[in-house]
Amino acid sequence: MVEVWLPYGNTEVCVRIPTGNLLDIIEPKKVDAAQNPQDEIKKALQNPSGDTRIAEMVKPGAKIAIVLKDSGASTNRMLISAVMEEINSAGVRNEDVTVIIAYDPFRTVSSKQEFPMPDTEPTARLRVIQHRCEADEQVYVGKTSRGIEISLNKLFTEADVKILAGSVEPHPIAGYSGGREMILPGVASLSSIEKAFQMGMDRMAKRGNLKDNPVHEE
Repeated sequence: MVEVWLPYGNTEVCVRIPTGNLLDIIEPKKVDAAQNPQDEIKKALQNPSGDTRIAEMVKPGAKIAIVLKDSGASTNRMLISAVMEEINSAGVRNEDVTVIIAYDPFRTVSSKQEFPMPDTEPTARLRVIQHRCEADEQVYVGKTSRGIEISLNKLFTEADVKILAGSVEPHPIAGYSGGREMILPGVASLSSIEKAFQMGMDRMAKRGNLKDNPVHEE
C-alpha cells in the first residue's frame, strides 16, 4: 500500500492505494512567487503584451471606468495604484476616474467595507462603487449571437476608456475567467446574467474548456 496525504481544509487526510493500482504521482510545477508584486504589475503595464500602453490610450479630460474583480482589498489596492500611476502619467485627473467593483453572484459586500481607498496619491479622490445588478441604472447595448439581450452599468458604458483589471483562471462554466467575466456578470443586469448563465447547463460549459462552450462564446 502507498500512503498519499492530501490537503483538506486546514489539515490533511491520508489515502491508502494498493501499489499495483498507483500509476504515478504528478507534482505541480513549483514557481517562485514574485518578491514584489507591485513592481511586477508596474512592469506589465509598462511592457504590455499588446502594442499599446494604457498611458497611450487615454487623454486628459477623458472619463475612465476601471472594473476590478472582488479579489480582496490588498490585491485590488496594488492593481489600482499601479493602473492609476499609468493613467496619471498621461495627464488624467483622479476625479475623472470611476472604479467599479464587479458583481460576484456568490458574494455581496459593501465596497466601502471591502475596498477602503487610502487618501494619498495616486488613489485619492477616486470614486469607488460596487455594481449591483438589480439596482444600478442599466443601458441596453444589444443582443448576443444567441439572442440574449445585454444591458450594462451606465457608468461603464458611458466611459471613454474602459479598463478591466484582474486574473485569468479556470471558471466552472465559462472555461476561463478574465475580462469577459468582469463584464458579464461583472457589470451586467440581472436579466442578462440569468439568461447567459442558463447556458451553463450545456455539457460543453465546463471548467477549462473553450471549444463549443456556449457561455464562452456568448
